[in-house]
Amino acid sequence: MKQLGLDLGHAKADQAANAAGGAWCDLAYSAFHYHAKHNAQFTTEQVRNCSDVDTPRDLRAWGSIARRAKEEGMVVFVGWARAENPRVHGSVISLWESKIYDPLDRL
Repeated sequence: MKQLGLDLGHAKADQAANAAGGAWCDLAYSAFHYHAKHNAQFTTEQVRNCSDVDTPRDLRAWGSIARRAKEEGMVVFVGWARAENPRVHGSVISLWESKIYDPLDRL
């Protein structure tokens, strides 16, 4: 049952990313990559808040970007963090560890 929920979540994230469009996905992935290069650990929420990528109609689109980064070995899931957005009342969100972080490559 848990796998079914994951699959459904992935499908919804992919639908949202497809609706946002290929150009948006490319920009979002570049923002995710940039954030991973400059931060050892982070959340997708932090990527969204630090980037100038337009907000997609459905924020689940960012889940598709994060999953792609994970599948490509850019990041690994290391646990949970509390969301910073007060509208989600401290929900838990994925915490990522960068595999491309370079502390010498400062902004």
